[in-house]
Amino acid sequence: MGGDFAGRRTPTSSPGWRYFAAMPKQNVEIVRRVFDAVGRGDPEAALAVVADDFEMEWSNSIGPANGIYRGLEEVRELQNSFLDAFDEVR
Repeated sequence: MGGDFAGRRTPTSSPGWRYFAAMPKQNVEIVRRVFDAVGRGDPEAALAVVADDFEMEWSNSIGPANGIYRGLEEVRELQNSFLDAFDEVR
């Protein structure tokens, strides 16, 4: 799977890999599919593989988006805010 990330750090080369190592294999595959979809620039495909009650825990983030995002709609809103911000930079 490392080739899917086009030279970028993969989950196995990232310092956070210990979190993946403790996950059930099914969850690891979901995370890999999400990383792959994001890497392809397909955020909707990333959300399509997660459960409706998915939670994204960003409480330790130092940015303005810190917090806990519950459910696909909250995560989609956060995702769109990032995409909008990057569109403004381009």
